[in-house]
Amino acid sequence: MIYVELAEKYLARSERQSKGTSMILEQMVYYQESGLAPAETVFAASLHVNMLSHDVMALLLLHSLTDDKWTNRTAARMIATVIFEGADDLQQIFGKPFRAACNALGILGDIDFELRRAKKEMASFQKKHEPELKPIRMAAGAHRDHEIATFLNAFLDESKTTAVVKAAEDLEECLRLWGAFCTDVMDRTRNAVRQ
Repeated sequence: MIYVELAEKYLARSERQSKGTSMILEQMVYYQESGLAPAETVFAASLHVNMLSHDVMALLLLHSLTDDKWTNRTAARMIATVIFEGADDLQQIFGKPFRAACNALGILGDIDFELRRAKKEMASFQKKHEPELKPIRMAAGAHRDHEIATFLNAFLDESKTTAVVKAAEDLEECLRLWGAFCTDVMDRTRNAVRQ
């Protein structure tokens, strides 16, 4: 019964996020086709935040809906990789090109404090969880490099699965801040383009 409730809750949230993704993508394409590169950059960055949140949420659902240890650990490995890469990606995506786009739109001064706050929060998240996530992420690379013993040692450790789920929960908290920031910066971008 709990699985049904969890799945229903996920499906409702997933539907909302999918609608949000479609709206952001539609606006981004409009700016792209209109030659408004700074606005396109802002909306593309916001899509990355939404996609990371949606991906982690979907993988957590997979992780929680199974009693099979192999499937459970596979989902945890996928979550660790998505989180590790996604957190790093956001730091890059919201770096110099994003700031330059906001500057070109005339909104950098208005959003700079919140941008720095969101990036600081993500850096704190990375520092806190990198010790658990990096070995799993690197083990996934070891699998690709045919270092099966390294891969299996990281993959089979049950405590690492628990740490990954905790990291995913912490990331969701961090992404709420990013989501609020993106909503604000997209609104400011729309207003700047209209002027």
